[in-house]
Amino acid sequence: MPLGAVKVGLFAAAGAAGGMASVAGYFAGGYNGVTLASVERYAFPAETTSTITALSSAKSGVAGMADSTVAGYIAGGSWPPVTTVDRYAFPAETRTTITAMSVGRLGAGAMADSGTAGYFGGGRSSATSYLSSVDRYAFPAETTSTITALSTGRRNLAGMADSGTAGYFGAGYNGSYLSSVERYAFPAETTSTITALSVGRGRTPGAMADSGTAGYFGGGYTGSIVATVDRYAFPAETTSTITALSTATMYLAGMADSGTAGYFGGGYTGSYVATVERYAFPAETTSTITAMSVNRYQLAGMADSGTL
Repeated sequence: MPLGAVKVGLFAAAGAAGGMASVAGYFAGGYNGVTLASVERYAFPAETTSTITALSSAKSGVAGMADSTVAGYIAGGSWPPVTTVDRYAFPAETRTTITAMSVGRLGAGAMADSGTAGYFGGGRSSATSYLSSVDRYAFPAETTSTITALSTGRRNLAGMADSGTAGYFGAGYNGSYLSSVERYAFPAETTSTITALSVGRGRTPGAMADSGTAGYFGGGYTGSIVATVDRYAFPAETTSTITALSTATMYLAGMADSGTAGYFGGGYTGSYVATVERYAFPAETTSTITAMSVNRYQLAGMADSGTL
């Protein structure tokens, strides 16, 4: 039996995974004319909102992932890009900083194999760089290493995962808008490329996953802001497009309560927004829920979705 059938992951950025003991999802950092440190909490399943302890500093261009039931992590961002990783212990939501990334990353992607390891990949460390390196954080020790790099350096990408089976980094920009999706098999971390997105896109699409069922990349930019949501069925990785976002949005974030619903939050539509769009699982029916307390783009998403 694949691990994804017996444990769940949390991915942002995010995608995430979870189950019956659902707790909360989070949107953190970003920019709306000022750089933000605030973190917004969405309780599962009620979707009631509150703010929790802020990031260690205000930053945008951050990435988020989590080890569900244990801790969530918000990394990188700012200019020049920082290596800082903020840790939020679950369920107390106490914040500490842990071992830094190997390089400062702005606009990185993030995903996790819950219970095993989390990953921050790509991004940029200077005005002209497109990073391909991937930092690995082993769970629960949070020891760090670098693993096989992305085949293509890219910034403003997104990550999500089918916990116990594979993680995915997709989209981004490296002089052109990318549609490629890179797969990291769990636990070996062997890499391959799979069916591309329906359209090349950068400027940070959102990503999230219903672990064991499907992962999603939504929004972004490909010469214009898009509303498209691409679906990757697990484990076959067959692709389709589903109901689009209500408004074309770039620089947004994603997170999910696996088995219940996924969320795309914030971003830029021509102005900074606080909107949160909900995709019910498994029907993928859409609605908008309580907005964040402030407009923000270039934010991060993560979730504590509990365990099966």
